[in-house]
Amino acid sequence: MKPLREANMSGRPCGLSGRAIAERSSKNAGILAIDKRNAFVIGKEHLVAMWPFAGRGKDYQKIAMFVDADILDIERLTNILERHDLLVKWEAGKWRFTNEQH
Repeated sequence: MKPLREANMSGRPCGLSGRAIAERSSKNAGILAIDKRNAFVIGKEHLVAMWPFAGRGKDYQKIAMFVDADILDIERLTNILERHDLLVKWEAGKWRFTNEQH
């Protein structure tokens, strides 16, 4: 696996790509045993933070389903977005997956 690509901005790590979020989320993943094999389970907040990178309609639909179901820990999601310097981008595009007007 390639090393984590991060910069340091104002004393906090800042991911340079969606890969940084994916790598960090895999480090924090839980392990689920399935048929004598281990599967890594990434938290829903990390998944939601990664989906906008693809920019596909179906990814925005998945985000909307998570938001509508009210299953996200918004504080955790916000921390992930801030850590990777994505909060401004999230706020600018959240009209795609919430009822807020553009």
